Amino acid sequence: MVPFNKSLSGILSKKTEGNRVYSFAASGAGLSQHLVWGKHAKEKYDSNFFIFVIIANDFSESLEKYEISPGFHRFILKNNKNWELSLSNYEPSLLRRMMRHSKLAMYLITNLKIHAKLNIPLILGKYDKRKKFVSNFNADVSKEFWKDASSAADIYLDNIEDFIGTDKSRILFVIDGIRPELYEKNISKEVINSFWFKMRNYFIQQAKLRKFEIIDMQEAFKNDYNQNSKKFEFKKDSHWNSYGHATVAKSILKSNVWNKFIE
Repeated sequence: MVPFNKSLSGILSKKTEGNRVYSFAASGAGLSQHLVWGKHAKEKYDSNFFIFVIIANDFSESLEKYEISPGFHRFILKNNKNWELSLSNYEPSLLRRMMRHSKLAMYLITNLKIHAKLNIPLILGKYDKRKKFVSNFNADVSKEFWKDASSAADIYLDNIEDFIGTDKSRILFVIDGIRPELYEKNISKEVINSFWFKMRNYFIQQAKLRKFEIIDMQEAFKNDYNQNSKKFEFKKDSHWNSYGHATVAKSILKSNVWNKFIE
């Protein structure tokens, strides 16, 4: 786990010159949940600037069709590009409620990964049937999934300003790199044909067409790795380590949205 003072939000908090930085994140939260959290931040804390980090599994986790983990809002796709938000209520089983209050159970699962060693699956969602991975997500997806995922991206980009109640000059998208594949000298054909490679390009293209500011961390990570040979994630965990957080923060501090925020 990255200590708060070395996390992205912790680093940015030190650079705000009197303003406050709020951080919202949870495993299983997709693009759809971003909208809800953004609206909550605007209404509850009067937030005016927003930074959204986009990763490979944000798209499947935005769609009720593919994800069942409870406690999040997801898109339900309708005909003719119509959609609605649906909340998957959190109703833990008796066993889960008991384990949640057991420090030993949390230690065994979170730290020792005992379920993996005993070959006991913890199902993450309907789409958790992955074989080939690129950036911790299924490299190969069906045409139907691609259509649904790209629809989720379009819905998100088309509605984020009105849903939250802000304008695009106050929104920054940070697109994660293709990790750990970016450490390789040459990008393989498998990576180029993967969902995340294609979806990154699609999301960046669509965001730019709508005049949003974006930071592509693929280029920033690649340049930094070529100079410093330091990796951005943990050895056994694909989340950013403290160096990854610091590298992302460095890019954000150069952005137009950030500099407008601290004016």
